[in-house]
Amino acid sequence: MLLLRGVNKRRWEWAAGTPPWLQEGEIPAAALSDLRAGIDSELSVWYVDSAKSNLSRIIAGVAAKRENPDKFDYVLFPEELLDAIDIAIGASEGDSFDLAANKQWHRDLVKLTGEKLIGLARLIRAQAEIDRVPERRVSELIIAGIDRGEIERGRLNEPLLKHLFPEG
Repeated sequence: MLLLRGVNKRRWEWAAGTPPWLQEGEIPAAALSDLRAGIDSELSVWYVDSAKSNLSRIIAGVAAKRENPDKFDYVLFPEELLDAIDIAIGASEGDSFDLAANKQWHRDLVKLTGEKLIGLARLIRAQAEIDRVPERRVSELIIAGIDRGEIERGRLNEPLLKHLFPEG
């Protein structure tokens, strides 16, 4: 299985290359803001099957909670890489607008420490797939999720609803 975490792609990939002040193997502090753990030192992630057949559905459910259909940036990495940095995964229900996906595919990385988060950041920088879904495609995914009954249209924020369905 793969694990997905929503991020800001610009914090992980730099258009002009690696900043000259960054030492080999180091991670800029900005990237750590994408790994901000909750009060219980847990970090929300999503299981994505190896064929990525559930990836679009997860993105739609998470993006449907937003005010607008902005691009969706994420990282994907193999679950087994967590063994090397001693991070455990716990069952946890997600809070996306796809209720079935919340129960089936959401997990938390648990008992996190600062050192483990730095290890995770290094793992992501070195081995994760970092990708972006453009705004237009995010809109299409949300609408498709609504059409299939996976996302309840009435739960969407008004600005997003107006953007997706301008005719009302």
